Amino acid sequence: MHPRRGWPTLLVLACLACESAPRKARETEHYGFISDESDYVWARGPWPNVEPSHDVDEVIDRLCPAIMMLQNATDRDYGQEYCGLIYSRGDGLYRVSHPSPLGRWQLRRQATRKSCFPVRKVIDPEARTLAILADYHSHPWHPSPLSEPDRRAA
Repeated sequence: MHPRRGWPTLLVLACLACESAPRKARETEHYGFISDESDYVWARGPWPNVEPSHDVDEVIDRLCPAIMMLQNATDRDYGQEYCGLIYSRGDGLYRVSHPSPLGRWQLRRQATRKSCFPVRKVIDPEARTLAILADYHSHPWHPSPLSEPDRRAA
């Protein structure tokens, strides 16, 4: 093969190699994978963008607008889903973990199904005890009905 004809193939292969980041590269100080061998995710709490409350419904009402401010959270078919936990330290206040975008790798393209790995563990250095009330996840479509997989998971 002529050397000039092979360069487009090499360029495409090089771009594909750079396209997907390793799992650890997507982690931050606020969320990450519990181990290299699993898809279990941890998230740090509390998330300062959502004020704690004695009323869990107030926390949920505060959570939705905060999530919608995140990068790509409202980009519909090109958007990003975020997952996290609602929890209590046992002091009567409900808090939320930082939202995590970690999920199965997808090309940034139009897709009608998004996903993120559910957060399984909250790391809150001020908590002596920690009780998880519920998980949460966003959808980049507004309004979006509860999907069949979400209904089965609940």
